[in-house]
Amino acid sequence: MLWGVHLYVSRRMLALRQRHFGASLRDEIASQILLLDYQIGRTWRPGGILLTMLPACVGGVALILAAWRVNNEPFSWWVQGGGILVVAASSVWGYWVGRRTAERETLPRKRRLEALLGELDARR
Repeated sequence: MLWGVHLYVSRRMLALRQRHFGASLRDEIASQILLLDYQIGRTWRPGGILLTMLPACVGGVALILAAWRVNNEPFSWWVQGGGILVVAASSVWGYWVGRRTAERETLPRKRRLEALLGELDARR
């Protein structure tokens, strides 16, 4: 539930911020920079990562523990503990992939757009 609310609010805030841009080339570039900032915030900043990945981690662990409870079996560190480790490892892997993507693709694109915006401002 928290995940859905976070996603809705963040997308709604992005849409409200993009509403202020017009149809000129300068506004279009600024809009793209804003979108890239949003993507970087979700994949790079600790708060964005926490709000994005924490509900999935908690849900995965809760599902493992609920299955253990429903099946009425004794707690096994090999089964339940291994499942929890898989959830933790996949979360760390997701964080690493997000940062790597931001560093390799999103940041260079943002820098190119900022340079283009600087050139447009210099020609004025």
